[in-house]
Amino acid sequence: DLGDAEWAKESIKAMYEKKIVSGYPDGTFKPNNPITREEFIALIVSAYSVADGENAGFSDVPDGAWYEKAVNAAAACGIVSGMGDGVFGVGRNITREEAAAIIKRTADKFGISLNEAENVSFTDYDDISEFAKEAALGLGNAKIISGYPDGGFHPKDLLTRAQCCVILKNMSEKGVSNG
Repeated sequence: DLGDAEWAKESIKAMYEKKIVSGYPDGTFKPNNPITREEFIALIVSAYSVADGENAGFSDVPDGAWYEKAVNAAAACGIVSGMGDGVFGVGRNITREEAAAIIKRTADKFGISLNEAENVSFTDYDDISEFAKEAALGLGNAKIISGYPDGGFHPKDLLTRAQCCVILKNMSEKGVSNG
């Protein structure tokens, strides 16, 4: 079903070959499906071989959950801090601005230079939450995350599986990655 995201096909295949992403048991990838916060963090932790960390104490991350180690590792190294009130946001789909903030912290953590070669501006810059403005512009300038044809970043839109693969591939071309 990669024809549903032709623009991301190369990135999806590259991340699949590096064993960062996988498809579903029925042989599909579902590139346009949104990705949850825990799925996104599991991919980041896998892509960057983030070391295990102590229990972060998120009330919505149960012991033994498939994503528990990834969330704890990401929290321990400062890539994520949760959504406040002691929750991580399990089961919640991640927005483009949340993903941008996490990717920027990942780049900073692993010393990945974003080489801001462009001077990107987004038509909806004022709609980007304060916590993600610098990340959105920096990642846009570095050609890690791109905007839409209308010039917007669409910060509140949900990140798709295809978009995630493009971001991870672009990051792997900038620096550290697992594989």
